[in-house]
Amino acid sequence: MIGKQTKGTSFGGCVSYVLKEEKSKLLEAVGVEGTPEQMAEQFELQSLLNDKV
Repeated sequence: MIGKQTKGTSFGGCVSYVLKEEKSKLLEAVGVEGTPEQMAEQFELQSLLNDKV
């Protein structure tokens, strides 16, 4: 499989893209939990801790 990299603008779009497939499973999450919307919000809050993100 050849991956195609694209640049997104939101964590919500990234989480939705990864979890949209019926076969997809979240194996482990450290620092985030809940629904995809809640996960995206938590990623956003964590990104405020690092100016480079």
